[in-house]
Amino acid sequence: MEKTAWQAWDEFLISAWKANAHMGTVVMRFLQDNDLMYEQITNWELDICFSMVGVDRRSPKVALQLRYPVRVFFHQFFPKANDLLWEGKEAEALLKMRCYRVGIAVQPHPSREMAGLKRKFHEMDPSKGLPVIPGTNAVSIRHARRLLSDWGTVKPPARQRGGRL
Repeated sequence: MEKTAWQAWDEFLISAWKANAHMGTVVMRFLQDNDLMYEQITNWELDICFSMVGVDRRSPKVALQLRYPVRVFFHQFFPKANDLLWEGKEAEALLKMRCYRVGIAVQPHPSREMAGLKRKFHEMDPSKGLPVIPGTNAVSIRHARRLLSDWGTVKPPARQRGGRL
């Protein structure tokens, strides 16, 4: 029994994930393997190209989605399948991947560390203010240096201070 286009696309995408390929080259190679010319691919919208081939649900919809590696695409649109692939369970990932549909979101999800830092910053109590550098009551190092220096203060003339050093 011959595979349908969407089954071939799913397997092609998983093999690209294993090869850590870039999404733009993967899409171009798949569409050219399915008898679409380079001019057609570049002139038409992505969803039209993929619908002509027979793939609708798990194909990229916007050209900006092609700027990232396949693993970022998986992380954003197929998160559980991505976790299964990291565990080495390809068959389960292939089945789990078929539950998802690709949307038109352009930006990839931020990393977990960045999301944690943003959450921690937003959960800070605003009454406490920003963290200060100990001993200076300053927020930034530049401000702390200004507080510790004697620049900007009125000083007596040099002869009253004991002359120049």
